[in-house]
This record gives sequence, structure tokens and C-alpha cells, in this order.
Amino acid sequence: MAGVSAAASHVKKFYQKRFSDEPVNGGYLPELDVAKAICLIGMPVVHLSGLCMGDEALTEGVGYVLDSVLGGPFGMPMFAVCMGISTNYSHMKKPAEYVRRGLILLIMGLALNIFRYGIPYLLGYALTGDSGRYLSDIVFKLFETDVYQFFGLSFMLIGAMFMCGIKWPGIFAAAAALSVIGTCLGMIDTHSDALNIFLGNFIGVTDEAGHILSFFPLLNWFIVVVAGCVYGYLMRRARDLRAFWLKTAIPALVLAAAWMAIRIPAQAGMFGTSEEAYYCISTPDAISTVFTSIGMLGVYRLLVPVLPAFVKNAARSLSRLIIPYYCIHWVLAVLFAEVYLIARYGSSDIPFGVLMAASAAVIALSWFFAWLWRNRLRRPNKASGTAGK
Repeated sequence: MAGVSAAASHVKKFYQKRFSDEPVNGGYLPELDVAKAICLIGMPVVHLSGLCMGDEALTEGVGYVLDSVLGGPFGMPMFAVCMGISTNYSHMKKPAEYVRRGLILLIMGLALNIFRYGIPYLLGYALTGDSGRYLSDIVFKLFETDVYQFFGLSFMLIGAMFMCGIKWPGIFAAAAALSVIGTCLGMIDTHSDALNIFLGNFIGVTDEAGHILSFFPLLNWFIVVVAGCVYGYLMRRARDLRAFWLKTAIPALVLAAAWMAIRIPAQAGMFGTSEEAYYCISTPDAISTVFTSIGMLGVYRLLVPVLPAFVKNAARSLSRLIIPYYCIHWVLAVLFAEVYLIARYGSSDIPFGVLMAASAAVIALSWFFAWLWRNRLRRPNKASGTAGK
């Protein structure tokens, strides 16, 4: 016991020397906007690659790089870490605010499934009459787990833990335990459609044919967003923020580079070609993606001062449009790949050049319509005298 007390005392002194009890750093963090903007621009490319390139094409060459590398640690994990950091700079201060935000995101995820799967699939069936493609799994699609459901459940769980008096160290320990449990459980099939749909929000689930039914299950991915929250918490309290960045980003980048140098050539772990390897991420891969995100944020912090003003302004603009952009890009991607291409050509496979052109078009349209929604449609026109009515 004496040894434990001594160790705890040393940890406390180490913390107090480097961190304040209250936030001392605030303000705008352009590197976060750059990171989120890069993730958002990459989303249509990665998602259209998955929809428009055959399974074999995604296991090698450019297809593998787009789907498993850029769409791997540089995709959702980076986005989750940035979202976690951002909570420390947002209005979410009380536990109830975390729960409320989480519930809103959960509802939005279910609503998005209607617009990106329900309506497009019914349209595809009307155009082609192919019930096997569009109607056989439409119920699963309507309740499919995705980013919004994951973030919603994560914020609700964090809020519930805060309500129980658990602080960030305890929350991180719980997240690590959940990650290990999720990794050990692997993929299961309850042989009940309803139960598979429900459990898919929390653990890895497949159907009888082995098709994955859970995307970003809570147990596997919770540690990634919590790591972002804890990192942001420390950022706000670091007595020397520059030293904090250097002492965390550089080692993280070295570890991430070593991890990728080993795993990518072997196509192992989340760099494997199965959906399970990514969506039901293992604990070692989850921790490694956090290192990758922290390291890349350090790189972006170094690049920000030399970026042209229009690039920084564009990144800031796009990062403010995360919710509408994400929804719109998915709807456009599914309409293009799974409705238009199938109805017109009978297949969603397209040449790489066309894929890149389609991705650029989806990025531009999603950005424009998201901006239009935020600045023209969502806000009343005060000049017209309708504000407040």
C-alpha cells in the first residue's frame, strides 16, 4: 500500500507541475479545423470507392490505399479524436448537455438512414424492379449503425458517467475495458434479426451469411472518442501548450509510423481487407489510431502558419458544416452509386477517373448545399421582417 501511495503522489506532482486545475488555454484551434476539413473532403472519395470499386480492386493498389489506408486511421479515428477534443471547447459543460447532444445525434442517425437508404432504395426498386437488391435488406439499412449513432451513444454514456460522479480518468479506464471486451467478443450472430439490429449498436454482429451488421459499435470505438476528450481536457489545462504539443505529437507520430510500417505491408488488423477488421476495431488498433491522430494534429499545427489564408478560411468554413455536409454527401453518394449507375448501366463499377470526378462533384455539391442550408434556408431572413414570427 505504501508503494501505491508513493506512486500516486508522484503522479499527482507530475500532473500539477505541468497542468492547471482549471482551463488556461482557449481560443481558436485552426489545426482542428484543418484536420476535420481533410476528413470531410476524404469521406466522399472513400465512400464512393467502397460503393463503385469491386471487392478485388479494394484489396490492392490505389483501391486499397483509398479504402484501407486513407479510409483507415486517417478517416473515422481522426474524426472521432477531433470531435472528442472539440467537446472541451464547446458549450457542453454539464452531464445533461452531453446526454441531450447524444440523443439528438442518435435521432439524426436514424433520420439519415431514411434519406440515404430508405428513399433511394425505394426509388431504385421503382426504376429497376430489382427487389433482391433494394428490398431484401432495407429494414437493416433503416436501422444500420453509423457515425451519428456511435457519437450519440458515446456522448450519452459520457454524460451518464458524469452524473455518477466518474471523472475523465475513470471514464478512460472504462473505455479501455469496453474496448478489450469488444475485441474479445469479436463478431456474433444471435440468429434474431431484431436482436442483431439492436446489439449492432454496441458490439460486432453478423448475419447467418457472415455479412457485418454493425458499423462503429460502441464497445470497440468508445475509447477513441474518449481519448480525444481526455487529450482536449489536458490541452486546455497545459501550463506550456507548445511543450505539450511537442512532447505528445512527436512520440505519437513515431509510434504511428512504426505501426503502419508493420501492419500495412502485412494487411493486418484494421489494414486488413475485411470489413470486420476496421468497423469492429481491436484495442491495439484503436490505441494506434489515437497515436496517429495526435501525431497528425501536431503536423497540422506546424503547417497552419504557412498555409494561405484562403485555405485556412475554407477549412474553417467546412468544419462548421459537419452535420449537413455529412448527411448530404451520403445521400448523394448512394443516389449516384446505387440508384443512378444501377438503373442506367446495371452496375456501380466505374473507371477510376470517373470515380474521382464523381467524388469531386459530391464534395462540391455537399459543401454548397450544406452552406446553403446553414446560411440561407435554416436562418430566417431578417430583412424580410419574418424573424421571430
